[in-house]
Amino acid sequence: MQWYFHISFMPFSHTLTFRLIPSMLLLWYSSNALYAQTEQARLQIEQIKSNSLFQSLQQIHILSLKDTWEKDFSVGFFQPEQGKLKTSEMALSKEAVAGINGSFFNINTGKSVVYLETQGIPIAETANGALDFLHNGVILITNSGEIHIGQAQLDFFYQKSKEEAFVLVSGPLLLKEGVAETLENHSFVTKRHPRTCVCQTDSELKFIVVDGRSEIAHGMSLTELQQFLITLGCVDALNLDGGGSSTLWSGKKGIVNTPSDKEGERPVSSTILVFKK
Repeated sequence: MQWYFHISFMPFSHTLTFRLIPSMLLLWYSSNALYAQTEQARLQIEQIKSNSLFQSLQQIHILSLKDTWEKDFSVGFFQPEQGKLKTSEMALSKEAVAGINGSFFNINTGKSVVYLETQGIPIAETANGALDFLHNGVILITNSGEIHIGQAQLDFFYQKSKEEAFVLVSGPLLLKEGVAETLENHSFVTKRHPRTCVCQTDSELKFIVVDGRSEIAHGMSLTELQQFLITLGCVDALNLDGGGSSTLWSGKKGIVNTPSDKEGERPVSSTILVFKK
């Protein structure tokens, strides 16, 4: 099986044709890729459009922090001081260069329903009654700046630990050491929805938003998302809040994806932001 799709590099208007084979992704980059020969070459945004991937219409947006990106950029997780804020509003208020929506929250109260720690300070705890598979994974940043994606510990582990600067619990965990995790037989998993996730390859950190719930983008099930992430070379990957929350924002382009809510970008409880050092 082979999948064909188009990809464009922002802010340039080039559109290139790719061939996606389940076991590998064949890429042909133009010589003037985004911010070529500058520090910004380590931050790249790609858009993929396909009418055949998983026999469906797909629009996928990928923010990649490239090899040795830590020299020029840092990452953090944040929650508004009160209520909810749009990803773009939170990014602008923090003077970030890019960002995506974070983890799950109560749509009515705006409170996070998963553990969140910002700059070493616990901000939110995992709510009682939350589905286990929605908080079985974590992305964390150590005090030394190392980023890890993996199995989540209980909240008190992070509360007692002094090793982490940022902690964001979410789920389900999608990939571990390059292998797809076994997922629950639940409609959240099996039905196609807009998706947001984060993954690590051997040399990159990728933030991925999949559009959905529209005539031009059908979204993905989580098993489809797992397959796609493996083709990108992802080793460890974590699902984040999706649906109408799915948002990718760039300081140069604004909202990069097409949020599925009819009102447009949805206010959320947490965000993952990228900063220029």
